[in-house]
Amino acid sequence: MNKRLLLAVGLDNETYATLSGVVSYSDWGLLPAPDDSHAMRLAANHRPELIIAYYKSNTLPGTSLPEQLARAGIDSAPIVAVIDRALPNVVSRIRRIGCKGYVVRPVRSGALKQIISRLSTAPAKRSKLPIAHT
Repeated sequence: MNKRLLLAVGLDNETYATLSGVVSYSDWGLLPAPDDSHAMRLAANHRPELIIAYYKSNTLPGTSLPEQLARAGIDSAPIVAVIDRALPNVVSRIRRIGCKGYVVRPVRSGALKQIISRLSTAPAKRSKLPIAHT
């Protein structure tokens, strides 16, 4: 059976362990990337169906992973941001840069299951989904 690919970018050990547990008995395979540059290479080579990435609130405009992927033409996978706090300015920024959802650290497995399920639908339905959060 071919596994669907989920790219996990810059996640701390606890979040990665939670995500790994969520997908361990599913049709998802994990591609871990320690940072955006590794993520760009993995995304170009493997075309994941979903990306879950730690969002650093001090990221300079134009340098976020969603913006880099869009410039490279490999922006078809929805991106979920893992954030430290759901402050209005952070949520607004992740919406503007193209993230389709977010989860707040510490990440609960139920929140990950819910957002993976919601965002792993057919591409035509993806664009209509609101930001999901916990």
